[in-house]
Amino acid sequence: MTRLEWWRWRHTLLLVATALFLASYFGLVTWGHVELALERLAAEGTIEVFRSPMGRGEAIITSFMFLMLSPLAVLSALGLYTFSGAILAGLLRAFVPSGSLPDWLFTAVAYGAIAVAGWLAREVWYPWVREAAALIARALLVAMT
Repeated sequence: MTRLEWWRWRHTLLLVATALFLASYFGLVTWGHVELALERLAAEGTIEVFRSPMGRGEAIITSFMFLMLSPLAVLSALGLYTFSGAILAGLLRAFVPSGSLPDWLFTAVAYGAIAVAGWLAREVWYPWVREAAALIARALLVAMT
């Protein structure tokens, strides 16, 4: 084993994250642009929350739950997308009798169809996502103050 084989991308990522945290802690790097973006996003929401005396505690809990559960939600959404694409690709394979077409073509068509259907139905889900993003932005702003 050579001298630098133990140095992997994980170590580099940890080193960069630690350096950024320390630079932010000592004021060398500011989060001004992030805070401005959060304020702009929070102003778009219509739900009035975090105004009660317990508002800061609610904002901290909301922020914590968002940060801890977001990776699980993203993995669940990707798993659902993958499962739905596989089911749709299997159905396409069953209904298209040509045996000479490759499986990757059916899979690509299925994933593309799901993506197009989601894009066409954006009037249904986009307002909810925008409102949730405004709520999370407001919670993060209240929790940071």
